Amino acid sequence: MSLKREMRFAGAELRASGNLTITGRPAMYNSLSKDLGGFREVLLPGCFDESLSDPEIYATFNHNDSAIIGRVSAGTLEVDSDSIGLTMRCELPNNTVGRDLYESIKRQDVTKMSFGMYVKEDAWDVAADERGQKYERRSVKRARLFEVSPVVTPAYDASSVSARALFPDGQPERSKLAASAVEVNDRDLALMKAKLELAKRK
Repeated sequence: MSLKREMRFAGAELRASGNLTITGRPAMYNSLSKDLGGFREVLLPGCFDESLSDPEIYATFNHNDSAIIGRVSAGTLEVDSDSIGLTMRCELPNNTVGRDLYESIKRQDVTKMSFGMYVKEDAWDVAADERGQKYERRSVKRARLFEVSPVVTPAYDASSVSARALFPDGQPERSKLAASAVEVNDRDLALMKAKLELAKRK
């Protein structure tokens, strides 16, 4: 089975730290995502560790391949992992893209980050939110990081437009068991509402 590209967005700690250098956190561990189109997701600590030595991890601005701003193999990008999530440090190029991006981050016009991954191992189950509503949860156990990117407007919701942005190669295979459990929960909820409506009419 071929791995699919997946993009995710985070809004944490993107800073200009001097000399055309930026630092940030592209990903956070144990942080439950918003709805990704029928499921929610959590990155388990260390899920990227196997890939962090890959020299071909690169950084772009707004996921634009014509605006590459750093690459591990060039020594201009460093990506690491700690107990909180991924960290990155990038020496921006001294060109129009690099200088403009640095100024935008310094002014806090650009504050968000995104990353690209191939998920190699995951697990699916059913969890409940604070209202007791069940949902499918995907836990990413192992993934290959290939890109980090400062972005202007991350679209992290279940709309059709952002779904194409999040899953350019198509959505991941979901657990049939987990999906079935969520469907059962939805039917139970609908039945409960119908009973309450009948009780009101009596």
